[in-house]
Amino acid sequence: MSVIYVDIKTVVVVLAIALLSAWVLLGGNSSSQVSGGEKITLYKNPNCGCCVSYAEELRKARYNVDVIEVEDMESVKAKYGIAVEDQLS
Repeated sequence: MSVIYVDIKTVVVVLAIALLSAWVLLGGNSSSQVSGGEKITLYKNPNCGCCVSYAEELRKARYNVDVIEVEDMESVKAKYGIAVEDQLS
């Protein structure tokens, strides 16, 4: 009976290559699996420049972004049950 010794680094490298290969074969990036025309509604304060940038980035990722300007963001946060710790401002 023969015994085969395998270096742990070799196992890790082979496993990493196998996982990377599977990832590439299955689509390559996670954004292609969730984006591609899905509609997103972005509520923003008319004075917020950050939200404009967020909408642009979402469009670059092929989302269909509908921007709605709202003066009273507190009512929107309350309506959708946004937890205080998840609120930006």
